[in-house]
Amino acid sequence: LEGSLYKILTDKFKINLYRSVQSFQAIILVGENARLLKVKKGSPGIFLTSIIYDVDNIPIEVLHAIYRGDRYVFQVETGQYKPSLKV
Repeated sequence: LEGSLYKILTDKFKINLYRSVQSFQAIILVGENARLLKVKKGSPGIFLTSIIYDVDNIPIEVLHAIYRGDRYVFQVETGQYKPSLKV
Protein backbone atom coordinates (compact mmCIF):
# COMPACT_ATOMS: atom_id res chain seq x y z
CA LEU A 1 0.00 0.00 0.00
CA GLU A 2 1.09 3.51 -0.69
CA GLY A 3 -0.22 6.88 0.47
CA SER A 4 -2.48 8.01 3.27
CA LEU A 5 -4.62 5.43 5.07
CA TYR A 6 -7.47 7.96 5.14
CA LYS A 7 -7.23 8.52 1.38
CA ILE A 8 -7.36 4.75 0.80
CA LEU A 9 -10.40 4.40 3.08
CA THR A 10 -12.13 7.26 1.26
CA ASP A 11 -11.16 6.48 -2.34
CA LYS A 12 -10.94 2.68 -2.44
CA PHE A 13 -13.46 1.64 0.21
CA LYS A 14 -15.84 4.63 -0.11
CA ILE A 15 -15.83 5.25 3.65
CA ASN A 16 -16.75 8.84 4.41
CA LEU A 17 -14.76 9.94 7.45
CA TYR A 18 -16.88 12.53 9.21
CA ARG A 19 -15.70 13.46 12.68
CA SER A 20 -13.19 12.64 15.37
CA VAL A 21 -13.13 12.79 19.14
CA GLN A 22 -9.85 13.18 21.01
CA SER A 23 -9.33 12.90 24.73
CA PHE A 24 -6.09 14.02 26.38
CA GLN A 25 -5.29 12.92 29.93
CA ALA A 26 -2.35 14.00 32.08
CA ILE A 27 -0.56 10.93 33.46
CA ILE A 28 2.59 10.00 35.37
CA LEU A 29 4.98 7.80 33.38
CA VAL A 30 6.19 4.66 35.14
CA GLY A 31 7.56 1.24 34.25
CA GLU A 32 7.86 0.30 30.60
CA ASN A 33 6.25 3.52 29.37
CA ALA A 34 8.91 5.62 31.14
CA ARG A 35 11.66 3.34 29.84
CA LEU A 36 10.44 3.38 26.24
CA LEU A 37 10.05 7.16 26.27
CA LYS A 38 13.50 7.54 27.88
CA VAL A 39 12.34 9.57 30.88
CA LYS A 40 12.64 9.11 34.62
CA LYS A 41 9.91 7.23 36.46
CA GLY A 42 7.39 9.79 37.69
CA SER A 43 7.82 12.14 34.72
CA PRO A 44 4.69 13.77 33.27
CA GLY A 45 3.04 12.24 30.24
CA ILE A 46 -0.06 12.58 28.11
CA PHE A 47 -2.41 9.70 27.29
CA LEU A 48 -4.32 10.27 24.05
CA THR A 49 -7.44 8.46 22.93
CA SER A 50 -8.67 9.32 19.43
CA ILE A 51 -11.71 7.88 17.67
CA ILE A 52 -12.61 8.63 14.05
CA TYR A 53 -16.21 8.04 12.95
CA ASP A 54 -17.85 7.77 9.56
CA VAL A 55 -21.05 9.59 8.54
CA ASP A 56 -23.14 6.80 10.13
CA ASN A 57 -21.35 7.32 13.46
CA ILE A 58 -19.51 4.00 13.16
CA PRO A 59 -16.00 4.05 14.67
CA ILE A 60 -13.44 3.57 11.88
CA GLU A 61 -10.21 4.08 13.83
CA VAL A 62 -9.39 3.94 17.53
CA LEU A 63 -5.98 5.16 18.65
CA HIS A 64 -4.39 5.02 22.09
CA ALA A 65 -1.01 6.71 22.44
CA ILE A 66 1.28 7.86 25.24
CA TYR A 67 3.49 10.91 24.83
CA ARG A 68 6.17 12.57 26.90
CA GLY A 69 4.78 15.57 28.72
CA ASP A 70 7.79 17.77 27.97
CA ARG A 71 8.04 17.57 24.19
CA TYR A 72 4.69 17.92 22.48
CA VAL A 73 2.25 20.56 21.39
CA PHE A 74 -1.14 19.24 20.33
CA GLN A 75 -3.23 21.04 17.75
CA VAL A 76 -6.63 19.53 17.01
CA GLU A 77 -8.78 20.35 14.01
CA THR A 78 -11.74 18.19 13.23
CA GLY A 79 -14.36 18.00 10.53
CA GLN A 80 -15.09 16.07 7.38
CA TYR A 81 -11.98 14.55 5.82
CA LYS A 82 -11.17 15.88 2.37
CA PRO A 83 -8.55 13.76 0.57
CA SER A 84 -7.59 16.69 -1.68
CA LEU A 85 -6.18 18.68 1.26
CA LYS A 86 -2.40 18.88 1.43
CA VAL A 87 -0.78 18.54 4.86
